[in-house]
Amino acid sequence: MLRKTLKDSSIIGILNDATHAAPLGENSNLFRIRIKDGNYPLRKENLFHIPFDLRGRIATQRYSIPSLPSLYLSNSIYVAWEELRRPSFEKVQATRIVNTRDLRLLDLTSDIYSNRQRDLKLNEKENPSFLFYKVMVWPLVAACSVKVLNRSNVFKPEYIIPQLLLQWVTKNNLDGIKYSSTHIDFNKVRHEGLFYNVVIPVKTFDQDSNYCPKLLKIFKSTEVIPMQLRQFMSIASHLENQPSISFNVNPDILRLELLKGNLQSYSSTYFGVLEHSLKNFQPEAICD
Repeated sequence: MLRKTLKDSSIIGILNDATHAAPLGENSNLFRIRIKDGNYPLRKENLFHIPFDLRGRIATQRYSIPSLPSLYLSNSIYVAWEELRRPSFEKVQATRIVNTRDLRLLDLTSDIYSNRQRDLKLNEKENPSFLFYKVMVWPLVAACSVKVLNRSNVFKPEYIIPQLLLQWVTKNNLDGIKYSSTHIDFNKVRHEGLFYNVVIPVKTFDQDSNYCPKLLKIFKSTEVIPMQLRQFMSIASHLENQPSISFNVNPDILRLELLKGNLQSYSSTYFGVLEHSLKNFQPEAICD
């Protein structure tokens, strides 16, 4: 039904034009974390999409299709941490994942509707066609951003539209969806920057592999770093033979207000320090 509605309206042309004009560029820094006790680093594939032989365990998520694994990434470790509902940092293991080609994404982020990016120089804000696109897709953004009323329920009606939209993406010439986090209440904090996630559904099921071969070609990742192990390695904000951390360690994020009334530069937070440390490792093939 959603597919027919999009096809019958002019919005489908707008969606395709906008994603073609504003892809996520090659070699973008994206991040993924997992929660694990202990200081032994996980393998790179442990932070990739759920393997095919375990797809029966896929839980209902905002952007998910039953039994269809997807790769969920964030543009910062902070956003990934919020998505997991603020786990204890000593249990966090993180990796940096980069794309080897441009990604065509359906952009459903809501940052442009706020002033959180006022200090960022973004070409998109100066592009009239992009602004027109944002106005036209606002109903989709709103429908996909409704917070879950009862998280204990197995069926969550708030997920219906996002899940149908992901199905539509898999049938069109798009790689995935770029969307804002619903776990950050921007009415209560004065964060400055861009805060988004990316979901990339698998492209094919390969009987000879537990992971999508097409996604393995599109992405590379660094070694996984447990946060507590990183703290044991050095009390400094940078590792040996690594330059000092810069103010723009993550160009998307300027400052965070983690405690009310206290804006902190991202580079001075543990999130920024961990991202800086991950830049010391070269991305490589995910499955050796």
